[in-house]
Amino acid sequence: TVPPLIPPRVMMEAVAVGPGGIVVVTGGSAAATMTVAGAYEGSITGLWSGSEILMPVSALAWVERGIYYSRAEYEVDRAKNRELGTLRTYTDEIFSDGEAGLLSLTWILWDEELREAIEPLDSSLELMRLLYPIIQALSALTAAMLAALLLIQRARTAALLRVFGLKRAWTRLMLGSELLIPALMGQAAALMATAAVFPSLGAGNMLYGAAVYFAGCIVGALAGAVAVTARRPLELLQVKE
Repeated sequence: TVPPLIPPRVMMEAVAVGPGGIVVVTGGSAAATMTVAGAYEGSITGLWSGSEILMPVSALAWVERGIYYSRAEYEVDRAKNRELGTLRTYTDEIFSDGEAGLLSLTWILWDEELREAIEPLDSSLELMRLLYPIIQALSALTAAMLAALLLIQRARTAALLRVFGLKRAWTRLMLGSELLIPALMGQAAALMATAAVFPSLGAGNMLYGAAVYFAGCIVGALAGAVAVTARRPLELLQVKE
């Protein structure tokens, strides 16, 4: 099969050949016989001479003994995988710039498999971001309710301390400290164990979660201590049968 070519109309008229005519195109030591499929007028965007001949890539490769073009290959740092959207936007702006070069530029980012793997993870992460404050609030509320309940059950102890002459403020302090000191020691042990087992977890997140939980313990202990010492000691010592 004779490959076709499309020369400029000026060139076709200069060599006195019309559509369907046979011409020989040479390039260095190579030559190829082609048929004229037509002609074009004007110029091709990005090319200067106005005498460019259009032909199939296979014919051009035979005449020129190879096609040479510039190509740049790069790899994206894996630590920056979540910033591929920014990279894509920035690169699109560069390649769409009319001053990027004389020829049109094309770039390909082979990230389809990566996006298929990351998109479900991003959805799960977004859900966790929404649930995290709710979980923290529930944790603090649970700690406060447990602390208050435990102190309310110490009504007899509070009454005895008041009967022995201890002031109400000191009674509240002793009852609260009796609950908060073990809670603080338990949280410290849990933080150290978690850091040893999961060293990749951020210390800031762990400390924040522990602080929220302990704040709930403090609020519950304060509420429970105030509630259990608000009544008179004799009322707390009465046993209903």
